Amino acid sequence: MELILNRGDPQKLCARDNRAKHTIFRQSWISGERTTPIVIDEIVYVHLVGVRLRAGGAWPFLGISLRELTDQVVELDCEAFCEARDDDSRFDLLDRGLVAGLLRKRAWRF
Repeated sequence: MELILNRGDPQKLCARDNRAKHTIFRQSWISGERTTPIVIDEIVYVHLVGVRLRAGGAWPFLGISLRELTDQVVELDCEAFCEARDDDSRFDLLDRGLVAGLLRKRAWRF
């Protein structure tokens, strides 16, 4: 499972059997574990930050199981990340967001 934060141009996720069928991802997305390859048509400028979560790794941060996102790509709203002034600020936001998710999950668990 991968969390992708996009600072570049939108990315186009194409259907494997028909590249004319596609979905545009403008900001950020989470991609579940894949049972088949995906085709991404990089439009122009690519500037991505990725977080790879191991099997079961999304649960502590996001409160969802791996099974819920298998073979899916879901766009996220991450405007604060996109508007951050530099990479240090972006990584700070990412760290705080992941830690906040972890703390929410732990608080819910107890």
